Amino acid sequence: MDFELTYDAYLNDRDDIQSFLNDINAEDPQLDDIDLDNLEIYIDDVKKYLDDFRSLLEAAEADNNDERKSLCAGAIIILIDLQSRLRYIKEKDEEAKSLVNGVTPEDHTTMSTFKDIHNGFIRKRRAMLQFIQRVNPEDPQLTQDEIDEAITLIEFAVKYLNDFRSVRPNIQAEGNSVSLQVCDDSISELESLKEQLECIKDKDEELYQEALDNAKN
Repeated sequence: MDFELTYDAYLNDRDDIQSFLNDINAEDPQLDDIDLDNLEIYIDDVKKYLDDFRSLLEAAEADNNDERKSLCAGAIIILIDLQSRLRYIKEKDEEAKSLVNGVTPEDHTTMSTFKDIHNGFIRKRRAMLQFIQRVNPEDPQLTQDEIDEAITLIEFAVKYLNDFRSVRPNIQAEGNSVSLQVCDDSISELESLKEQLECIKDKDEELYQEALDNAKN
């Protein structure tokens, strides 16, 4: 896979997707057939780029190419955000159309709970990603405030994992395939974020203990 070609194509498509998102009211999308077609195309494109950049990131790590690692990681963060926004719009559009077809708001208690969980996770995810991005995982050198922050973020990751897992059976029972995919993707991402945060915390503790042992010797 050619990095330059993939990255150039991603930049062009990213701008198109962001333009699409800027033109849509996420809370009341009112998508026509063309919008729906574009939405499906963009969702597929984002998924493909996520797979591509995750593979390219592994290659960059193997080659120890810091510049490419940074570009890949940045693209992945942006793509995950775009993916969530696109799927949210699709979900809101489907919900609005189901209401028109006679489904009452009371039928959406599971979805209301799910959206509250997902919106809370989106807010905390940014803090998790920012923390992971600014810390060297091989030599964290965390301050006490950063240690406290890591612990708090890990606790949030555990909370949202439990929340998503508890609501997932109800979403599956309602047959909402879009929300179920968002739920599964969120669980996968949270597991990854939790693992990265725990690795940073554990590595910091390990190096701190080594420093103490060396000082004694």
